[in-house]
Amino acid sequence: MIVVPLDSGEDVGVIDALVFASTSGRIKYVADIHSESGGVKVWVSGDTIQVEWSVYSGDEAMCCPSHFAEHTFSLVGAQLVKLREWTRSSPLPHP
Repeated sequence: MIVVPLDSGEDVGVIDALVFASTSGRIKYVADIHSESGGVKVWVSGDTIQVEWSVYSGDEAMCCPSHFAEHTFSLVGAQLVKLREWTRSSPLPHP
């Protein structure tokens, strides 16, 4: 499994992650993990993909989201399947 984060080049940072898998000795595109809000963190942990992104409420500044959404994905065959999803509060102070 290969995960390629795509950086916006702006303050929001990573906005997408492309997922590829090796099947029969070939690299194949599997999925795109996208965030409308930006600030995506993505990493491979064993046989899962962990994704975290910022969730903003109202007019929060880009520095200070009130929550983070976290998802765990796994490849099942050639499909990306969501195993778990949750939201947690941000530890950051709000301006």
